[in-house]
Order: sequence, then structure tokens, then C-alpha cells
Amino acid sequence: MKLVKFALIAVASLLFIVVVGAGVAFFLIPAEKLAVVAAVEVKKATGRDLSITGDVSPSLYPVLGATVTQATLSNADWASDENLFSVGEATLGVRVMPLLSGRIEIEEIRLTDAAIALEVSADGEPNWTFEDRPGGDPASPQNRGAESSSSAGDEEREIELTQIGRIRLVLENAAITFDNRASGRSFATRDFALAANLESPDQPLEVEGAGVLNDQKFNLSLTLTTPLKLAGGDPALLDLSAGFGGAALDYTGTVTGFAGGAKPSAKGALSASADDLPSLVSALGAAPPGATDDTFQSLSFDGQVALSGNAAELSGMAITLDGQTVSGNASFDLGGARPLLIASLLADDLNLAPYMRGDSKGGSGKKGAGGAKKGGAKTGSSARSWSKEPIDLSVLKAIDADVSVKAQSLLLDKGTIRDADLRATLKNGELTLQIIELSMFDGGASGDIRINGAGVPKIGADLKIDSVQLFQILSSLADVEKLEGLGAATINVRSGGKNLNAIMNHLRGTASMRLTDGAILGINLAAMARNATGAFSLGGDNVRKTDFRRDLRQFQDQEGRREEF
Repeated sequence: MKLVKFALIAVASLLFIVVVGAGVAFFLIPAEKLAVVAAVEVKKATGRDLSITGDVSPSLYPVLGATVTQATLSNADWASDENLFSVGEATLGVRVMPLLSGRIEIEEIRLTDAAIALEVSADGEPNWTFEDRPGGDPASPQNRGAESSSSAGDEEREIELTQIGRIRLVLENAAITFDNRASGRSFATRDFALAANLESPDQPLEVEGAGVLNDQKFNLSLTLTTPLKLAGGDPALLDLSAGFGGAALDYTGTVTGFAGGAKPSAKGALSASADDLPSLVSALGAAPPGATDDTFQSLSFDGQVALSGNAAELSGMAITLDGQTVSGNASFDLGGARPLLIASLLADDLNLAPYMRGDSKGGSGKKGAGGAKKGGAKTGSSARSWSKEPIDLSVLKAIDADVSVKAQSLLLDKGTIRDADLRATLKNGELTLQIIELSMFDGGASGDIRINGAGVPKIGADLKIDSVQLFQILSSLADVEKLEGLGAATINVRSGGKNLNAIMNHLRGTASMRLTDGAILGINLAAMARNATGAFSLGGDNVRKTDFRRDLRQFQDQEGRREEF
């Protein structure tokens, strides 16, 4: 709202010049004196210095107005730029005949070569915050009178709006910079052109704009029907389209404003898309995601949105990332101690394999593992040690969430999970992943995994795995290809520590595993017992495999043992 106030002050200053300009025509006051008078009034209203070093050229009929060249408005004393606002030429024209009947119809406000330098200091102070009533006494009769009831203020505002007629605003070659020292974010807009037209407050407001933001072209198209309803607290129809750096956003629905202290709201259809996600994120001044040639390249959203103050609801939404779609509903609430996200998502078939693969240039594949073996025992020992780097889970305290996901299938790098039914809850820094149902590798899994980031990191897991194919799951998740058969496991573990080494060394709990129809691949123990050299022979009919049910038992029988496998 402070920024809106700045815009209103700028327009009011030009209106003042126009009114005084009319007096010039009648009383022959030198036009250059207008600059001095306007500077005094702006100083009273804002506490900033208005400087007009160019010409002031008033006009009388048929348009009452003035043209000002080379005007500047001083900046906050701590800001890096000398001026908050500067303009090469500003023209304001008001129609004479409606003005005589008490109605304001602005023929045109045109700003050419305008520049606005917005900044936020390291302690969060914006440079567009002006002094309120400098030198005024809050207890004075004038200020007490300004504190009238909200209903009276609304009536006055309605009367003022009904007295306003046509308004046309034009910006040519404008530049806007923004530098937030507190967050480190910044952007720069140049070649900005804008045209806004309003025939009357009860008619549609139409806005068209285009320019360059952070070296990316953007455009804007807006139709608001009607501003008078919006100012009165009633819903107004909004049709908004915007484009930036290959991304597009469209909204069609209703909006409400701040009238009577009400919270702004919106309800309608929203769609957004980004065909080049890395370029878009970079243009916005953020770090792009860890994208590869086929991941995090495109993103789109379609659905219904309902905003009310700090809360938002998304219904019937479809989110598509790299051609894969997830549908469902979600809600956000920013009014609590932490933002709250609640979502229920559905998907048919999702291919997660591209997102699970590491950087191919990182050498994390089998060749890298083989290289570690060749490096000697010391290298191997180092590779098996647990990291002592501190674990920071403070990010878990940034938001609360309750997200449910159901998917028909999840394609992994080496396998497929079917009928996935998962729920993740995050509250007060504790994350719980509940596996309600999961069909994988001809078996299934259920249970939950807990991670607590409030204080010293803590973990816990209660999992049950039934009849999974060992070769498929081990080769997919652990690159182990020496064991096959059916496996079942029950895991109940707890631990905690400031780093991975501490967590693994303090691991406590129980775990049991049962193997059925198992076999060790790549070696035949029975053949070893009969012929040590034949077990590793490249020829013959020997199979490099130890069957738990047959070969291993025969080998142990020969040694006089009766253990069962």
C-alpha cells in the first residue's frame, strides 16, 4: 500500500501543477515559479525533495494541463541511488468542461523516460516509506477529525470515486530496479511500456504492458470489471494474462480489495506454464534445480484457486512436470506459526528413474566402485566409514504439512513399484513417512519412517517387507547382484546423533530376515567341495550358483552338519 501511496502522491503533485497552471494563464504568474511551489507541497506531503530542472509548460483549453521536464524525487538518506524517482517528461491533461461541474476526467497522464529505484535495507526498511504528516500533532483537531468512522470514510471514498471520470495513463521507456538487501534478491526492468484506460469507475479498467525484466521479455494484459465494486468491497471480475521468459500465466475469476479493512481474496481458474524451467528460475534470481537434459525442464499447472487473506485452496488441479501429471487438491495457510500445507495427490504411472540417477560425469557408477577397490585397503576403508559432517535438519521446522500420494505405478531405475499409497506428515520439525500400501518386486511393504529435526536429529523405522524378489530389490536399490530368492524382513530401529557416524553407531532395535528359495550367484559351493578348481572353471556344465535348498545343504551334509537354510 505504501507503493500505491507513492503513485498517488506523484499524480497529486502533477494535479497541483495543473491547477496552478490554470492560474498562470489567468494571472500571468511566471511558469518557472510553479516548480518552487510544487516542491514545497511535495516536501510537506512526503518529506522528500522534488526538483524540476527543466521546463514547466501549462495549457488551458481544451485540456487543462501541464508538461514538466527533468523532474526528480529524492531518495531515503540510506539508499544507494540519489533519487527514488526521476522522469524525463511528464504530461498531465484534465478536461475543462467536466472539471467545471466538479467531475475529474483525466485526458492523459504520460510519463516518458521514468526511472524508479526501489530498495529494502538490510534491516527490512523500504525506501518508499514516506513521513506521515510531518510536523503534525496526532492530537490536533485536524488529525482527530481524520479519524472518523470507517463507514463515513467509505461514504466519502464512494463520493470521490463517482466524481472521477475517464483516466488514461501511459508509460514510455520506463525503468524499475529493485534491490532487497535483507534477502539478497534483486531485479531490473527496462524498456517498460504501459497503457491503462478507464472510462469511469463503473466501467472496465484495461491495462496493457510489455518490457524486459532481468534480460527476459515480459508482457501483461489485464481487464478489471469494475474498479468501483472493488473499492466498495464487492467482488470484481478480473481477466489477467502475463508472459515472462517463455512462461505464461492466466487467471479468470473474481477479486476483492481492502475496503473496510477486509482481507483481499480471489476465486477463479488459474493456469501457468514454463517451457524452460531452468532459464525461468535463473531469470528470477534464484538457483535453478539440479536439472539434466530430461529432468526439471518444463512445468505447468491448471486448476481452480480460492484465496482469502493468508489462506489458499487449490482444487481440481493438474501439475505436469516434464510431461508427467499429478492431480488432486491442496491448501495453504500462512496465518499460523509456520506455513501449513495439506494436499491429496493422485497419479497413474510416474517414471522416477531419470530423477534418481546421479550426474553421469560424477563417476558414481560401477567404474567408480571398481576404482575404489583398486585403490587399496585404505581407500576401501575410507569408503565404508560414516560421515562425521554435522546434519542440519532445521529445514523441517520451516513448514508443517500433511501430504497423501497415491500412484498406480512408480518406475524406478531398476524396477517398478505398484499400488503406492503413501502419506507424509511434518509437524514441529518431525517428519513421518507412512507406507500404507506398496507392491514391489512381487511382494509388498508397509510401515513408517520417522525423522525428527527438532534438536539433535533422531530417526526411527518400523517396517515390514513381505516376499520380495531379492535379486530385483538388491540390484535396484543397492547394486547387489549376488543373491536371489524370496525375502521377508521386519525392521524396528531407533537412533540419534549430530552426524551419520553417530547415528549408525547408536543404532538400536531389532531386525529379522527370512529367505526362501535363495541362491548365491557367481559361485558354486557344492562344486568347490568336490573340485576346488572346478568351482571357478570357465568350461564344463557347472553352474556358478549355490542353491540354498540343494547345493549348500549337500555340501554341509558331507561335513556332517544338519543346519537348515
